[in-house]
Amino acid sequence: MGGLGEFMSVDPKLKFPHQDKDGDPAAFLEQRLEKECSKKDCDLLVLGPLTNIVAAKKEYLAKYVNRTIWMGGSFVQPDELSRKQLQGIDYVPLSKGDYNVGLRRRGNIAPLSEFNAWAGSVPLAKFLTERHESVGFDIIPLDVTSKLMWSPALMDSFENAAGAADGKAWDSKEFRDSLMKFRANNPGINKENNQALSKEILDAFETEMAARHKSSFSYPSTRNGRVAFIRDISVKGWASTVADGQIPKKAIANLAHDVAVLAYELNGDLFTAGGVVNVSVVVEGTATDKLWKRLDKDDFMETKFKNTQWGASGAPIKNDLKGAVFEPSDPEDAPLKKDLAKKGLAKHLEIKTGKARVVNFAKFKGEPNKAESQVMDWLTSVLAEATK
Repeated sequence: MGGLGEFMSVDPKLKFPHQDKDGDPAAFLEQRLEKECSKKDCDLLVLGPLTNIVAAKKEYLAKYVNRTIWMGGSFVQPDELSRKQLQGIDYVPLSKGDYNVGLRRRGNIAPLSEFNAWAGSVPLAKFLTERHESVGFDIIPLDVTSKLMWSPALMDSFENAAGAADGKAWDSKEFRDSLMKFRANNPGINKENNQALSKEILDAFETEMAARHKSSFSYPSTRNGRVAFIRDISVKGWASTVADGQIPKKAIANLAHDVAVLAYELNGDLFTAGGVVNVSVVVEGTATDKLWKRLDKDDFMETKFKNTQWGASGAPIKNDLKGAVFEPSDPEDAPLKKDLAKKGLAKHLEIKTGKARVVNFAKFKGEPNKAESQVMDWLTSVLAEATK
């Protein structure tokens, strides 16, 4: 809850019937499938590692699940992205309707690995290779989720749609506009730039929290209260996302990763999944420095940038290969496949390969980034409706 949970009051009479009261998530999933689904008419939407899914009995998934839609993995082509660079230090400036992956490497936790795949490489490999053939597997990777950015401009639209702007709030439109001016002078060309913007937000947040503690504040169960909570958790979230170097130059935003899964389920025409392909995952393995140098030499992923938050050397965990995914038959992934197979570049390597579909945004002729923009417009609308 971003430090805001203490200000939420919950009606003690409120009941949550769909809870795992026995501490057995796999059995709970089986019970929900049996109760809620007719034969093969349910999709599973998975926002984290696949641990609980593979723990459930395969016959239940085979009987009730049409497809599993999973947010995880990354097929980002970092060399292709870096070639868009005009000045050698960052992406081209973000403009209206222009969405960029805020990473200069394939992964967000390790150089090649997205977090959910990294944290659950074993269940991912198991689901890829051992699930019943009738259960589809659609992967929504970091390539897609990192292009969904919840920005100050969208926050303005949300407040207007909800009809509940608050000019006196600590994170009012005036404050958000001041952040954009600050960002223009600290555009994000290095770690210090990004941390300066984060400090502006966190200083204001701490001042507000001190005042709330003195007044015994809690969010009211009204439209204004719900809008205030969404505004607070969004603006507070900008601090960490920008500080981590995940947002393009001059921009401020949260990465709305989770939204992609629900949008794909409800607005499928904005995405394309293509056909079923072979997908490989590194179950475990450790890279040597030679691997990063080799991938750099092969023009797959650069090791270093002037901004030390990017490149293989800027990853939070440098040499862990678990959770790296690639399409072995994709020419774009050929350098990665080749270098992982070379002796002396990786240690204790285990790779599993199975079938899946890899999701991307639909392309509309003459309208670049239309799908990405429409997903975020849809999010703005449903959030505003949910506050009523």
